[in-house]
Amino acid sequence: MNAAISECRPTTEQITGVIESVTFYQDESGSLFWRSKISARGSPMRRISCSLAVLLLAGLAQAQQSASPVSHSINVETRLLPPPQATVSVTGVSISEQLDGPDWWNDHATFHSIYSHGEVPNVAMTNRDGTVAFKTTLTAPNLDRIRVTDAAATKDGGAVATATVVDKMGKPTSFVAQLDNSGTVIRQITTFPFMAEMTCPADDGTVWVFGWDFSENHGPHVPYAILRHYSFMQGLLKVALDWTAIGNSVLFGHYVTGGTAVACTARKAWIYYGARSQFIAYDEETNSFRTYRVQIPDGSPDDLGVSGFARTATGDFYASLNDGSEAWLGLYWLNLHDGVAEWIAVDAPGNFENGIRIFGSSGDDIVYARVAWQWPKELEFSAMPPKMPSKFLLHADHRHGESHPQPSF
Repeated sequence: MNAAISECRPTTEQITGVIESVTFYQDESGSLFWRSKISARGSPMRRISCSLAVLLLAGLAQAQQSASPVSHSINVETRLLPPPQATVSVTGVSISEQLDGPDWWNDHATFHSIYSHGEVPNVAMTNRDGTVAFKTTLTAPNLDRIRVTDAAATKDGGAVATATVVDKMGKPTSFVAQLDNSGTVIRQITTFPFMAEMTCPADDGTVWVFGWDFSENHGPHVPYAILRHYSFMQGLLKVALDWTAIGNSVLFGHYVTGGTAVACTARKAWIYYGARSQFIAYDEETNSFRTYRVQIPDGSPDDLGVSGFARTATGDFYASLNDGSEAWLGLYWLNLHDGVAEWIAVDAPGNFENGIRIFGSSGDDIVYARVAWQWPKELEFSAMPPKMPSKFLLHADHRHGESHPQPSF
């Protein structure tokens, strides 16, 4: 799953991909930037990772990370994040391999290629000790091009990945694949005409996917289900209500300002949708949605968006937030109350030098790095005890004069 994040620079040049348009930006010095996607999953939920500023489309000659922004002077107001208790190297996969990641879930980091012709590895995974578990290439018969939209580690040490492919005759299809711990595809479900953009593996071996319908019978104003639940043994298990149950337009978009993320358990799923400032809880047993209005922190920029997202084992949601200028970078906890999803500061705000970005979760640990958009060399683990949210509420209470109970899921 992936999701677009808010753009950071004026558009001066656009290049369109085949299956889904991809917008590139070029500054006055000739540096290229592209707007990427972020995702989240898990029960605990793993991160929505922002793609780094690297060029992934084949045929373009140069790629580089985004230029460092102008230095900002912002005082760090909140330091409630516990010190890291562990670290892990993620240098087993390098930026030169043009893979999006890392995404931390089930004690592994996964990486995937946004676009290729199947000539290079497009899914990779590293172990808890930083060693490479596998680098593999998803492909299809008579392949012309493939777009791996998401990948996540599973509880048994394997992975799941979603992809859309186009063959040499121009015919598209899409699938979700189950990989073993060597990267070999052991099962595969065709989801076409449903195009999966984000995937979330549940602990029971099933998988949730979030995306859009490519069939001729659907358009931007025709309702269809954007959230679907699959079993690799039984096929399609559940189709959620169509998007009209949530709003008046389809949730998924190619460019989603503010970020999008998906989390799940075996029977529930959550969607963070920044473009409409919504946090949505879905209950499969009742086939119903509950929608919360997202409230950004007081005094924060209007274009504040999510660069990383995680759900811990105790059911708490955390995110790293940033604005378009990259001056506001911090870690927040999501306080759900009275129909509102309110961001409460945990470690914020920071600038490019002391910013923070979430890459996932491990039990009650959040997994992060002290970087903004750079490729991280290592990830840090900090335990978030069950009573930690009370400290966040206490801090918010001192600042705002009120606090609210957290609903259970």
